[in-house]
Amino acid sequence: MGIKIHSVNHRLSKGFSLTGINLDIDDGEMSVIVGPNGAGKSTLLKVAAGLIKPDTGFVEVSGRDIREVSSESMSKLISYLPPSSSVMFDYTCEDIVTLGRYPYHKGLVSALDRKVVNDSMETMKIRHLAGEIIDHVSTGELKKVMIARCLALQPKVMILDEPCASLDLSASVSLMNLLKLLCGNGMSIVLSIHDVHLASKYGDKCFAMKNGREYMAGDASSVLTKNNIASLFDINEYELT
Repeated sequence: MGIKIHSVNHRLSKGFSLTGINLDIDDGEMSVIVGPNGAGKSTLLKVAAGLIKPDTGFVEVSGRDIREVSSESMSKLISYLPPSSSVMFDYTCEDIVTLGRYPYHKGLVSALDRKVVNDSMETMKIRHLAGEIIDHVSTGELKKVMIARCLALQPKVMILDEPCASLDLSASVSLMNLLKLLCGNGMSIVLSIHDVHLASKYGDKCFAMKNGREYMAGDASSVLTKNNIASLFDINEYELT
């Protein structure tokens, strides 16, 4: 049943607003959110994750209106990763992923919790980093650790704000391949991304935004054409290869 955003409108204090947003992502689908800086991508993702309550409209996850879901239950339905992550202490990578299980273990880590943590790290191909201090890993590895932490929640939907930011092409492709495998296992993923090549290659659906509104939506291959990209980003000529 995935995630559905119904007629969301939201005005921020600086005058920016989301207007008339509707989005429907099924189980096992990856929806990529694209658009110029300031289009409202991050705000929309926070609304989808339940971090911002919209002025009007609502969000459903697996058929449940998230306005009627407790914060503890929400953390098991949706996992959210912000654009950047920092860790203030010398935690190991395994420690970081284990933090994702907190809504389940409440500080008393069980054998099941440890298995889920191990499986999450295996899925993201970072089990070999378990004992590494988080500050000692590469940017690409850090992203995978943080996504493994999201996975440890065993959510229905994963919401990622620019997961490929600061990654080179190789690391971005590696990460997107892993995310696509998660979709193949039934996970619904919504992510924002600036690289339209990757968006076109990996996205099932694409939601293009401009000035807080839907600019175009549909299958990624039909939305991310040369002409549509040029119009979306206000450029004269663009060659999508």
